[in-house]
Formats: sequence, structure tokens, C-alpha cells
Amino acid sequence: FLLPLAFQLRKIHHIKTRGMDLMNTLSEQISQKKEQEKQKKKQETPKFNAPVATFVGRKEETENLVDALQNSTRAIFIHGPSGIGKHCLLEEAISKIESPLRRVPEIRFGFDVGIDTLLSRIAMAAPPKNPLAKALANKQGRLTPVEMAKLVVKQLNSDSLKDTLFVFSGIEHLLDSRDHSFYKERALEIILLAILGGEFQSKVVFISEQKFQSHTTENTPVFIPLLGIKEEFWGDFFARWHFSEEQNALAIKFGHRSKGHPVAM
Repeated sequence: FLLPLAFQLRKIHHIKTRGMDLMNTLSEQISQKKEQEKQKKKQETPKFNAPVATFVGRKEETENLVDALQNSTRAIFIHGPSGIGKHCLLEEAISKIESPLRRVPEIRFGFDVGIDTLLSRIAMAAPPKNPLAKALANKQGRLTPVEMAKLVVKQLNSDSLKDTLFVFSGIEHLLDSRDHSFYKERALEIILLAILGGEFQSKVVFISEQKFQSHTTENTPVFIPLLGIKEEFWGDFFARWHFSEEQNALAIKFGHRSKGHPVAM
């Protein structure tokens, strides 16, 4: 009675084994086919190196900024449209300076960044118990905005902050779009005006989308305008992206429309 059943079970086991062998064979063949297609596609696809960050067409601006950082005691004001490369220009100039600068974290003026951040950042960059830090800690005899502005300028011109780099950006949010001057006369604007018109041993750089308009010709900052990349440097710029002829022609059109704006190209 059990012998026929044993034969049936043996037959079923044999069929399952052959089925598993068939599935494994099919799976291997599919994998090999996919690998062959992948290798074929890889051979057909041209190999290009990924585009690398490059700095082109800013020789004059870089030389002016390097000269200002090394030789000028006045504030430096870099201005140009958004995305034009103002921060890249600053980094390029810093890399070309022989004597290294001690950098303070950049201050970006905005909704929650204002006078408190400005004063505390300058006070913390100087040695402990400096005059500015003492004035900020004094809760009884608070200085007026004009007195505080004078103290900030004095602190920035102190020996302890010599060759220390301060970078202030987001100034365009504080400027009037009509005449590019400060449209308010709060404590922050009074202090910034004093910094813009001061002379220091430290290095002070302003970065803005708009040019600051000063109503005086005395002690104005060193203005460095930044416009689009000149057409003579477009070839070097496009070469980094390995453009085809069609893509290159399209990029040139965008370049003319945007007047050489690197983001548009």
C-alpha cells in the first residue's frame, strides 16, 4: 500500500527539483543578459568628467579686491546682481593674499539678524573684556547709537583685530530701492554708516545686490562692481560643461539675454 505512494512522492520531488533548476537557469540567463546590455550601453555612452568649479573672467575685479584687502584701510563694498559671483570673488581674492586673514563668521542681515548680532560678533572677535564687550554688558549706562557707533569703529581699528576679516551681507534689505541709501535711521543704520565711512586695521567687506549711495565724498568705501562674465571668457566657461554644438549655441543665446550672468548660462 505504501510503495505506490513512495513512488509518487519521489516523482513529485523530482519534478520540483527540475523546476527549481529551470528557474535558476532562467534567472542566470536574465542576469547575464542584463549585464551584457549594461556593458554595451556603457561602451556606447561617451565618458565625460563631471564639470568642476571654475573661476573665469574676473581678473580685473580680483586684482582690485586683492589690492583693497592688502593696502586699503577703508571698508570694501562688493555689489552686483544675485548669483553673479560676489562670494566667489571674495574667496578667490582671499586665496591670493600672501598673509592669511583671521576670519570671523559672516553676518547676513535679515529678519532675525540685526544690531545685536553685529555688536556681539565684533565684541567676541576681540580679546575678553574689551571696551565694546564692557559697554554691552553694562545694563545701567547704555550708550547712545552715535556713541556706540564710535566705539565700534574704535574697536575695529584696534591692534587686537588687525588683519581680521569681517564680512557683512544682506545690506540690500536695509537700503531704499529709490536712492540706495538707508531708508531708516535706527541704531543699526547709524552704526553701519560709521563703519562704511571709517578706516580700520581690520578688514571689513560688505556684500550687497545694490550699491550703497553715500551722501558724502569723504571716507567712502572701496566700491567693487560685479557684472556678468565678458563674452571673451564664455568659451572657457562652457568648456567645463562639455557642451555639444547645439547646447553651446543655446548657452550663447542665454548669455546674450542675461548679459553674461553665470547662473543663466
